[in-house]
Amino acid sequence: PDPACTKATVIVSALERLAELGVDTTRPVLLGDRKWDVEGARAAGIPVIGAGWGYAEPGELCSADAVAVDVSAARGLLLDGVAA
Repeated sequence: PDPACTKATVIVSALERLAELGVDTTRPVLLGDRKWDVEGARAAGIPVIGAGWGYAEPGELCSADAVAVDVSAARGLLLDGVAA
């Protein structure tokens, strides 16, 4: 219900909290299955891979850096650095 809380603020907060724990957050990539994930990652300034097996409607993930059709494809994109 807080209008100041957006997907981007959640992403930034999560990255900050991970960094405080000593996690390397210098190369984040968001893997999301809805347009809100894509928009939030864009607003937070991080790359995003669309999870094509999720709940997105056709075309909803078209502005992602890449779309993976399954988990294996997502793994390949992440390891190959396609979305980095």
